[in-house]
Amino acid sequence: MNDSRRRLAVFNTADRRQVESKAFPTATHPLLSFVRASVLHVGAAAAAASLRHDLVRDHRLEARDIDAAYAVSRVTPGTNLLALYAQLGHRLGGWPLAVQAVAVGALLPASFAVVIAALYVYSTSSLVSALMTGARAGGVAVCLGAAVRLLKPQLVGHPWIAVGLALLVLFVSWMFPISLFVVLVVAGCAGAMWLRPS
Repeated sequence: MNDSRRRLAVFNTADRRQVESKAFPTATHPLLSFVRASVLHVGAAAAAASLRHDLVRDHRLEARDIDAAYAVSRVTPGTNLLALYAQLGHRLGGWPLAVQAVAVGALLPASFAVVIAALYVYSTSSLVSALMTGARAGGVAVCLGAAVRLLKPQLVGHPWIAVGLALLVLFVSWMFPISLFVVLVVAGCAGAMWLRPS
């Protein structure tokens, strides 16, 4: 009887390890997702979309958890991306990972910005000037692409409501002198009513 319990305990432990290995198919540390989002993307929206993709793909978090963290980070004062990093880092690994994620999100882009600014200021090459002009045009495309990537999950779940809400918010913010914070809060309330995951 005691031997069968021991075998059952070994089976349960092995089963649990197998489930855990399936839950985290990649062996990468969660901090690497924050590094990739900070280094390989231009703009907070693109970084947030990349982070969402990595963490959902690796099954570290569910999409709705990341969407909720993104929504909360949008209404917090200060840098929204660092607020998102802090929330997701804390969710994944407590305060140590939250502090590391914020440090990565602040220091890596700042280092790149200093290097690029020095190249731009101290270089007399016409190639550097042409590269900066192309980078500005590319920045607009990246911002628009990030908006599409962030809207895509809502479009899949609720296509007509998501498109209608996005167009209504765009129209209101374009035509009326309303604070974008107020538009964000109203859109968040409307999204909570009509775009909830089922």
